[in-house]
Amino acid sequence: MARKQAPIIGVSICTVLLGGSKAILVVSELPYVCSYDAQTRFDLQVSANLKVKDVYNLLLQNNRHKYEFDSDGVGCRFWTNSQIDLLQTHRILVNPADAAAAKSGILLLWPDRTPLALDQGAYYH
Repeated sequence: MARKQAPIIGVSICTVLLGGSKAILVVSELPYVCSYDAQTRFDLQVSANLKVKDVYNLLLQNNRHKYEFDSDGVGCRFWTNSQIDLLQTHRILVNPADAAAAKSGILLLWPDRTPLALDQGAYYH
């Protein structure tokens, strides 16, 4: 009697970018406001009574959780820059100067403040 062969199950992970990798959005509570090894910090004034779920839901409604890093695994500064724009558009960020300073800071490599162009990932549907 011949043995039955186990079925072969194929998994295909489609990427938008050649060699890209899907990002995973993680929301968690941390015991500090700013990472202890942060090179710099930008404070952003937000609208009154803002809740984490408000930002989370905005990200989901605008498919910002569907993001892919490039083949080198980079693109988080581009993603962060895009979220500042989204938060400004929806009036969650209330001080344009704060947002502009953060966006300018994202364009630098810290601590030397060396200009560094944004490595762009891609959104997918």
